[in-house]
Amino acid sequence: MGGPIRSRLGRWAMTTFLVHRTDQVGSVAQAARAFLESRPVEHNLILTLLRDRIDRPEPGRYWWVSENGEVRGVAMQSPLTFRAATTPVPLDAVGALVDAVRADVPDLPGIGGEAATAAAFAGAWSERADGAARPVEGGRLYRLDEVVEPSGVPGSLRSARADDLERVVEWFATFHTEVSSPAAIDVTQVASRRVAGGEVWLWEDGGEVVSSAMITPPIAGASRIAFVYTPPASRGRGFAAATVAGLAATAMAPGGPFGRVDTCLLYTQLHNAVSNRVYRRIGFRSVGEELVYELDPR
Repeated sequence: MGGPIRSRLGRWAMTTFLVHRTDQVGSVAQAARAFLESRPVEHNLILTLLRDRIDRPEPGRYWWVSENGEVRGVAMQSPLTFRAATTPVPLDAVGALVDAVRADVPDLPGIGGEAATAAAFAGAWSERADGAARPVEGGRLYRLDEVVEPSGVPGSLRSARADDLERVVEWFATFHTEVSSPAAIDVTQVASRRVAGGEVWLWEDGGEVVSSAMITPPIAGASRIAFVYTPPASRGRGFAAATVAGLAATAMAPGGPFGRVDTCLLYTQLHNAVSNRVYRRIGFRSVGEELVYELDPR
């Protein structure tokens, strides 16, 4: 672990931001738990990544920002070849966070997170590295508190079984290709784990599987829906909307199969007008914008 980096605000300010760094996921999870769970929707990605690293250890780098002893932001990089991810961070503290990250990872390939924080991070990084930062993807964070289930869609929802695994693996890989993020993971291993954990759900119509979605176990009452995929031949018939709405309704029902789920969330790509429209129609509402930047490795 390295020592904290300080950033004092203004000549008369009484606030000092400190940036703490560790390689131990347990340390950041303990230090930042209250902060992360205070906003379980906005912080869900970091929360689920930390839980995954605790359950399945893998090398990582973790930073958290504190102000007068109170945690105000968390960033992490794991696997060590991936871009970093960050929660919202006070903009006055971003420079100190960048300094801490650059000291550890001068060749960081990118940053992703809430739009204002990611943009400020990329700008500060480009100044300090005298290099380029390129925005490569814009996203939107949605949350759902009450499901509006679509009508007239034939079929029903069921959890994926072991005999669905080959299809799920194929769809996982195709999904990553279609969203322009080729899987840098072992798709078979991930799909096997998700299916075994009851996290992958399928829409079946007339004995044919026509759509899929995945849900993460809840943290602080929030679960994230992802991997929403419908093969081309089955698109335009409402199956994706029915799958997501049905899965959210199942999760949020009292005594549901995943434990207490108060709200579901998901991320979309802003360039995909169809998916954004579909999710709004079934009750999701926007709560934030996301940006991903590539960073010049200097």
